[in-house]
Amino acid sequence: MPAGYELGQFLKKRYTGFLSENYDRHEIFIRSTDEDRTLMSAEANLAGMFPPTGSEMFHPDLKWHPIPVHTVPEDEDRLLAFPLRDCPHYAQLMNETEKTHIFVNMTETYKAFIEMVRENTGLEKVNIANIWSVYDTLFCEKTHNITHPGWVNQSVMETLKVLNDFSYQILFGVYKREEKCRLQGGLLLDQIIKNLSNAAELNSQQKVKMIVYSAHDTTVVALQEALNVFNGLQPPYASCHLIELYHEGNG
Repeated sequence: MPAGYELGQFLKKRYTGFLSENYDRHEIFIRSTDEDRTLMSAEANLAGMFPPTGSEMFHPDLKWHPIPVHTVPEDEDRLLAFPLRDCPHYAQLMNETEKTHIFVNMTETYKAFIEMVRENTGLEKVNIANIWSVYDTLFCEKTHNITHPGWVNQSVMETLKVLNDFSYQILFGVYKREEKCRLQGGLLLDQIIKNLSNAAELNSQQKVKMIVYSAHDTTVVALQEALNVFNGLQPPYASCHLIELYHEGNG
């Protein structure tokens, strides 16, 4: 069973009594990045949240019904597709990050290992900032029961994971975290605050009860760094960060 579908079932259970039992287009809005995998994740998630009942079952053998997922072209997405690459100041901060003591020290410490990876993969350039792509590929292959090449063992995967997690840490943290977050995850956090503020207004006419964003592990990291709650590890498949607004008895 896809992890996104199971997450949908979890959300269904958590918000029973808050959301309507059946899908109501006035209550929930879904936005995804314009990537096949995030659009598919959103659809799997919604299938778990809103299995069809009654008249929604337009085919007796299909326990699914269509729910809209909104998106914008990738080059226009300023809400979910982090890191935003076309920001000169962010590029400058990343260049400065690569000159910090911790970055230089990691590069020197794992110099021989990185060279070994470069030789075995045949990649032209492997470094601290892009070695995540090697780990990501090998991790995906293992998930799908594809046998690793001979040079990859448990020790190699563990070291790759250390470097992989570090590559996530430097994107929005390690050096000048607040500045990076204002330019990246801060944009999403700002929109979330606006969403919550609109809902909390006295006599608010907002009908939407839930806004769902289907995006990437880097999106989760960008948001969590902006909130200063990131644990330093790459978020696993079907990660979900919930932000809830509560109405207390005193108003």
